[in-house]
Amino acid sequence: MFYEDYNSAQKQYANGIYQIKQDTYNPKVDIQNEPALHMNKVSLSFRFTFSKEGNLLEKIEESSKGKSKLQFFYNNSNQLIRILKSELNTNKLLGETTISYNGNNKVELETYTEYEPFNSIKIEQQKHNYYENKETIRYTSDSDLFENGTYTVCYDDKNRIIEEKLERDSDGIVYWNKFEFDEKKKIQLKLLISMKIQVKLNYVTLKL
Repeated sequence: MFYEDYNSAQKQYANGIYQIKQDTYNPKVDIQNEPALHMNKVSLSFRFTFSKEGNLLEKIEESSKGKSKLQFFYNNSNQLIRILKSELNTNKLLGETTISYNGNNKVELETYTEYEPFNSIKIEQQKHNYYENKETIRYTSDSDLFENGTYTVCYDDKNRIIEEKLERDSDGIVYWNKFEFDEKKKIQLKLLISMKIQVKLNYVTLKL
């Protein structure tokens, strides 16, 4: 789990609520009998626990593969610095993420260590660099299952994303998105996709 995933989980917090349970359902249409829409529960659920200040302390994940627990630790400045992942029932350590910050209190380096079967270890890192309105994240791993690459994101003066690009070392640009805003808060998305030599450019207008 990296900082971006933590931010998504932290957004589950609602003021004054210390624990939230989230279940997953899939829709299913019954066409054999009288037509009806049913919601089937999927074997995937989450339970979030927060401190009285609203900080995420624990996340329980339950799926068909088992139950795991994520614990979150903060420094004296209330910055997330460590995440531990373990099996819920045995407390066996499955993985660990450490996070460091630069002098401007922005995330600088994330290191995820996964403890695989037979005591093998897989390490992934995300190195953050900042320049004016641009942030670049360099992804690296010692695993053959993970491709190294670079993610770049640019912001406007209102801290809205206006451009994002993902590149893999092996095959170049994966996607390249540009966003434009007008006075009515409409957003225009320019999607640029490069597949080796062939380049496609699409325009989509979305309403916020």
